[in-house]
Amino acid sequence: MSDVPIEGGGDRDYPSDMEARVRVLEEIAANTKSLLGDIRADQRASRTEMIAGFAALRAEMTTGFAAVRGEMTTGLTALRTDMNAIDQRRERDFRIMFGATITMTLGLAFLIARVAHWL
Repeated sequence: MSDVPIEGGGDRDYPSDMEARVRVLEEIAANTKSLLGDIRADQRASRTEMIAGFAALRAEMTTGFAAVRGEMTTGLTALRTDMNAIDQRRERDFRIMFGATITMTLGLAFLIARVAHWL
């Protein structure tokens, strides 16, 4: 771009180093445009990596939750088995105690009847 006088400027023309300045600015603009393209490419790559990372994290968490769910199911099954065993033991103990109470009551009734000469 050649020096073009400023309109209405009278005797003042562009400074003599204006072309060099414009060239420097054009180089800066080209470098900036190139850097912005690189930054966008890096952002796309980062976004792709992030999406892949989230997918891997989601898969890992799903697997982990499935394992925890399986362990809880196994634990609950074992707990139910233990509770059933406790219920059976408690029922057996109740029957033994109830039988002992009835036997003792009948024995005492027989003893009282024997002492009172009813039998």
